[in-house]
Amino acid sequence: MRECPEGGFEIRNIRSGRYLTYPHVKNLFANSPMSFRVASANPHGHMIEIREKSIHGRLLGTCRGSPTGSWTSYSTVSCHLKNAAGEAEIYLVFRGDGGELLRLNWLQRFQSCYAFIGFVKVAAPCWSHRL
Repeated sequence: MRECPEGGFEIRNIRSGRYLTYPHVKNLFANSPMSFRVASANPHGHMIEIREKSIHGRLLGTCRGSPTGSWTSYSTVSCHLKNAAGEAEIYLVFRGDGGELLRLNWLQRFQSCYAFIGFVKVAAPCWSHRL
């Protein structure tokens, strides 16, 4: 992990077969979208598999990314998950060819939040989980 040209920190040297784990991800909407801010000078592109419970668990979705032209030029890659609402243990599994695939600056997931209108609690969308 190093400082990112866009601010904050980035995870570097992500190669095929490597993964990140996010235990106890709460308040997921069913079939929620997920976005990743990535840079890649790898000419082959990459995939981020979003899986449940393990690196071989149920595939919830796949985000496909293209080269951004350099390791310091970022783009946002998004996909929709096929998940149940509630809490999940999420694994991000990286796939592709040719050494380092990408650098990850942040990820976002759509979650359910609550707002109060008067004394009534209502569900409202909000974004969270920036690295």
